[in-house]
Amino acid sequence: MMTRRKFVAKVAAMSGGIVLIKSRQAAAERSAATILPEPREAPEWARKARILSAEYRDVPHLKRAREEFRATVMLLYCCPETTNGWCPAGTWDQIAFFIQQAHAQNLKVVCYYDTTTMEESFLSPERREWVQTTIEGKPCSFTRRHVWHLRYAFCYNTPWSQHVARIARGYAAAGADGIFLDNPNYYSFTGITCFCKFCRQGFKQETGQDLQQADEAVRIAFHQKSLREHVKRVYAAASEAAPAKQMVMTCNTSNPALPMQRLDNLGQAENVIFRETFAGQKNAKENLRRDAAVFPRKPLWVILTEGSGAKGWTGNAPKAAAQYDECLGIIMELGLCPVVWATIPSQNPLRPGFTDDSIYNQPELARVVAKHFSS
Repeated sequence: MMTRRKFVAKVAAMSGGIVLIKSRQAAAERSAATILPEPREAPEWARKARILSAEYRDVPHLKRAREEFRATVMLLYCCPETTNGWCPAGTWDQIAFFIQQAHAQNLKVVCYYDTTTMEESFLSPERREWVQTTIEGKPCSFTRRHVWHLRYAFCYNTPWSQHVARIARGYAAAGADGIFLDNPNYYSFTGITCFCKFCRQGFKQETGQDLQQADEAVRIAFHQKSLREHVKRVYAAASEAAPAKQMVMTCNTSNPALPMQRLDNLGQAENVIFRETFAGQKNAKENLRRDAAVFPRKPLWVILTEGSGAKGWTGNAPKAAAQYDECLGIIMELGLCPVVWATIPSQNPLRPGFTDDSIYNQPELARVVAKHFSS
């Protein structure tokens, strides 16, 4: 009688190895048996949220944010210890003070952190092995047009993940109500795969294969799971620091066509889904409706960005107001949660972060945001 093992081997051989590839892909997806639970259900306040971006300098505007604009959540861009070269830097004391002042206005605070990239100053000798690495062994570094700093992308299978978890724990201890992770990705110019020593060792241990020789679909499955486990690790750290609080855990999905940012993958590790959209996007309403259907029980927060990266908004409040109005109209019609840049982001590499144009000093922007947030 033919044994099951022989039968499977025969089928795999007859099908040109397809069965073997699929089984290895499934093994990669199951590898490193999940020891971290998925996030708890999103808190009720996250389901009807009206979110404004914020910096530390916006503390004097918190009363207006709540009373004039009817905001319910502030998305705080104030990174402690180090930054990605774009997000404004701050101190732990500043973060705690901002949260305290926001809570006094009955506002929730979700704290931003770049979950992948950091400026070069973070790259101390003991952290060099944490960087995403090409198959040739080259560390993944790059620049962006709106940031003059050289950035390095870090790998979630390294102690970098514990570093981000420590930051999240600090945010929660300071009183934050949620964590927002930006740039969740293995960057495409590394071949969608990291070949650092941690990934090679982990992949070998979990699948029995050499990462360099594995089918790309198997490698992608491994790294998708690596990212999900990283996000869950960050959530677990924040929840441990504030066990009585139902924390928001969300990540920026700028392009759900990317393997790492597929909503049906990344969304498993989140309790709030976060998407970017922009004015003039073809089929914007249909795309957002489809995105909301991936996890219908999870709130979908949508941030509107300007197609050319907010550069066209700078010094042009009427254009920004018109595009805010268009996008917010769609978001509100679909019953989703709007996220608005209260201050227009800077696209000047010599002045990263934010411009001085905001809803607090531009009446056109203020009227549009107040109208939609009050609806």
